[in-house]
Amino acid sequence: MLTPSSRRAFCFGLLRFALLAAFSISLAPTVLGEPPKPFDRWYVLQMQGQRAGWMHEAQKNDGDNTRSSSEVHLKIKRGALAVAMSIQTEFLETAAGKPISMKSTQTLANTPTIDEYTFTDKEIRVASTQGAQHSASTRPLPKGTWLTPAAAGDYIAKRLAAGAVEIQVRSIDPSVGPDPVVSTRKVLEHTQAEALGKTVPAIKWSSTVDKYPGVESIEFVDQSGVPIRSETNLGGIKVVTLLADKDLALSELDPPELLDSTLIKPDKPIHDPRGIHKGTYLLSLPDGKMPDIPSTSGQHAERIDDHAARVTVDLGGAGVSPAIAADAEGADPAYLRASTMLNRDDPEVVRLTAEATRSAGETKTEHAAAIRQFVFAYITKKDLGVGFATASEVARTRAGDCSEHAALLAAMLRADNIPARVVSGLIYADSFENKSGIFAYHMWTQAWLPGGDGDLGGGKPRWIDLDGTLFSGLTFN
Repeated sequence: MLTPSSRRAFCFGLLRFALLAAFSISLAPTVLGEPPKPFDRWYVLQMQGQRAGWMHEAQKNDGDNTRSSSEVHLKIKRGALAVAMSIQTEFLETAAGKPISMKSTQTLANTPTIDEYTFTDKEIRVASTQGAQHSASTRPLPKGTWLTPAAAGDYIAKRLAAGAVEIQVRSIDPSVGPDPVVSTRKVLEHTQAEALGKTVPAIKWSSTVDKYPGVESIEFVDQSGVPIRSETNLGGIKVVTLLADKDLALSELDPPELLDSTLIKPDKPIHDPRGIHKGTYLLSLPDGKMPDIPSTSGQHAERIDDHAARVTVDLGGAGVSPAIAADAEGADPAYLRASTMLNRDDPEVVRLTAEATRSAGETKTEHAAAIRQFVFAYITKKDLGVGFATASEVARTRAGDCSEHAALLAAMLRADNIPARVVSGLIYADSFENKSGIFAYHMWTQAWLPGGDGDLGGGKPRWIDLDGTLFSGLTFN
């Protein structure tokens, strides 16, 4: 999304996608007709052509069950600051592909977040831990048909052996929780690829995941579907995963700089960026295919050709983003639910929400405006040294950049029973880090607010942009 703003708290929400994209490249193929066989694989993770981390995937027999595990470690630089992040997962299933349990440990800031899930015949029991904070809850079992990791790998291997040119799998990724995701692989050609110093027969396919629309990976796998190489373009950040041996994977890193190197310089400056309400942008890539640009909120996108798109941002001239969304979207319980990143039930988040709204008016819009202003003042250490802290961590450390402002604001809105979500895109800044007139990645919050409640409303309920990094008195627009 291309939207003017004046704050300097930039972040890189797509880095989280880079970690999750690395996980999604591999399932655990098995020999047809036999129980899953153990394996142990290591991968080098590159970003912007530099070694930024590593991935380890393993599968082993655990009695009569199968245990699949993944581990990704990533280190990047934001200017002179180095930021390290990691995600570890485990999934335990029976030989018949029945889920038993799964676990995700994510260290995206200073405090690891651990989510453990136990599957029963009636529900999923969830235990979450972050620092001294512990919580327990239950979730309904996923609706519809889905496959556990080893079973999904077996299915892919069978489809490949049958000569399928498109393979769709609905499975669960522990790193994103118990809601199934749908991955689609389309065979492009049968070719060759280099793996561990050897040239081997390979299948080249495109891979997409419904949770990340517009993000496509090009992958090279062996005849059983074992990943050899994967390339993903995440908003101009090229992520490459390469099959390697353990020593190479764990060798010294060369963390890429992902602050200055990802700033986008337009062909001319935008005059009075906070005084205008409509703008048209022509986006082009020198090489590679332009990804699909979403049409959402106050933005409309249309593709010109494979390398270019036109984006029109229209804020309506009244400080309101006319969200393109069905009424049912605001009623989706997911936007009020507590999650690992947005734990609305955390006692500290609840306390801060009560403090923020103590003197606010009675309407939801007045509460949302008060919470946004509170978050700006509450986070006192505003820098780029934090990875992706959860709302619970930010509530205690009072530190972070735009992603931390967005997370705390969304969690507090949910705690006040206002549907909220975190979004990311591009914003324009007059100056940042000795650069002038540039676009940079940013993250902010949207709240579903009723119309007629002041200058943020007007008309029917819609998603309203709220930016916790803006100083008191300014709305996002």
